[in-house]
Amino acid sequence: MFVLATFPPKAYLSTMLHKIDRLNRWVFQWVSCLCIVLIFLVVLEVLLRLPPLRYSHAWLGEIQWQVFALIFLFGSPYALLQGRHVRVDLFYERFSPRDKAWVDLVGSLLFLLPWCAMLIWFCTAFAYQAWLVGERSSDAVLISYVPIKIALPLAILLLFLQGLAMAGSAWSTIREESKNSG
Repeated sequence: MFVLATFPPKAYLSTMLHKIDRLNRWVFQWVSCLCIVLIFLVVLEVLLRLPPLRYSHAWLGEIQWQVFALIFLFGSPYALLQGRHVRVDLFYERFSPRDKAWVDLVGSLLFLLPWCAMLIWFCTAFAYQAWLVGERSSDAVLISYVPIKIALPLAILLLFLQGLAMAGSAWSTIREESKNSG
C-alpha cells in the first residue's frame, strides 16, 4: 500500500495534470474561433446561391466540412476536460466521488487510452500517406486534404493526453478518499 500511495509523487502528478488541462483549454480557445469562420462560410454559400448569382461550387462545401472537422476534433479533448463527453449516467450520477473516480480510472485505462493509441497509430500512417501523394479533392480548385488528415492524429493525441489527465485525477481522488477513510 505504501508504494501505491507514494507513486507518482503528488506534486509532479498535479503539475502534469494542470499542464495538460491548460494545453487543451488553450487549443480550444483558438479552435473555437473557427466557429466564426464556419458561420461566415455557410452564410457566404447561402448568399452566393441566391438570385441573381445562383453560384454553387463544391469547394465551398469542402472547406466547410474541413473547418467543422477541426472544431469537432480539437473540441473533443476540451469536452472530456469539462465532463461534457458522452457517458452513460444511469448509475454514475449516484456514485460517490471515490466510485466515480474508479469508473473514470478504469474507463480511461481499459477503453479511452488504448483506443486513442490505436487511432493515433493508424491515423498517423493515414496522414503520412496523404502527404506522400499530395492528396487533393477532385474538384477543380483541388483543395488539399493533407492538413485535415494531419489534424486527425494531433487531435487524438490531445484526447489521449486529456485521458491521461482524467486517469491521473481519478487516481488522486482515489488516494485522497482512501487516506481520508482509513
